[in-house]
Amino acid sequence: MNRLALLLCLGLLIPGVALAERYSTEEMRRPQERVTPQEASSRCYGLETELAVALRARDFQSHRRIALWGIAYCQPLVPRDSYLDFYGAAASSSNSLGNPQEALRLSEQCIARAYNSPDCHVERALALRALRRTAESENARRIALGMLNDAIAGTSRPQEPQGLDAARQRERLERYRQQQERLGGY
Repeated sequence: MNRLALLLCLGLLIPGVALAERYSTEEMRRPQERVTPQEASSRCYGLETELAVALRARDFQSHRRIALWGIAYCQPLVPRDSYLDFYGAAASSSNSLGNPQEALRLSEQCIARAYNSPDCHVERALALRALRRTAESENARRIALGMLNDAIAGTSRPQEPQGLDAARQRERLERYRQQQERLGGY
């Protein structure tokens, strides 16, 4: 029974890894200037799925590249919250890859665009901690936790102001709870 479960999990994970690797390899091979508006449009709407696949595969390098591609090409094509999620994803991957300086830069760019993005405040706090900037890190952690608490309270309501569908609301609520746990072990 355990072998069957393992094979099933590997069968579900391997295609996802291949998808993330294919896009990552494609991005490395072709310069960004050659992406047509049609290519950007068709890819931007599926980018959140690509990010989820790369994250499940724990392929942080591809996750980072996919998020940076989204930052470069998807701003006029996706909702604002989705676009800002690309910054949070890129910063998170940078933190996971041991590059807190880049994570700090990306999270600060995100905060400059939308101060109310909890994900970016979390990544900023974690990057500052990794850089051993203790006072700034603790202040950023306090802000991030406050925003997460407010966001969880708002996301838990039946109807969110941004009009997210129920599945996406649940996903966001779970992500916010995970972010709280990341900061809790500070």
